[in-house]
Amino acid sequence: MRHPVGFEYASRYWITEWALENCWAYKSLDTIISQYYSLSEEERQQKLKEFYELYIEDNSAMQINVSANFMSKFKKIVDGTLETGVNSSTSASDVDLVSRGDDVREILITVLNAIMGNLLDTFNRFRMTEEYAECLEEMKSAPVTVHETDLKQPDTTVIEI
Repeated sequence: MRHPVGFEYASRYWITEWALENCWAYKSLDTIISQYYSLSEEERQQKLKEFYELYIEDNSAMQINVSANFMSKFKKIVDGTLETGVNSSTSASDVDLVSRGDDVREILITVLNAIMGNLLDTFNRFRMTEEYAECLEEMKSAPVTVHETDLKQPDTTVIEI
């Protein structure tokens, strides 16, 4: 998922399997999680809201299949109504945002893992194709470092094959 060449090959396969939304949701949420503590609260909420509206909300453009429990928790994160370890009698100015952030981040990681579960069956079928063998060869000639993983999402209205 983090190698540009591997991601490109897998994306093309996921299009044929009608699973591309899971692929983009994974990349998007993985990026949000990796940047989580470097974003301001406002930026974080905006990114999470955009993710929710695109991938989780009922009838969204690229709705993914995650459990109702995950959908509910994610909605509460976006709405700011998620119950965390913070005592309800504590004033907002006294809230330990890092603690709340850790709770939210754990939920996001759980959702990310659920999305990965959606991709595993498709990926196992992809591994049986000639394209996968080509992908491995091309990846050997184009090693990637961790810092080269920021791929841009395509326009969701037009996906070129």
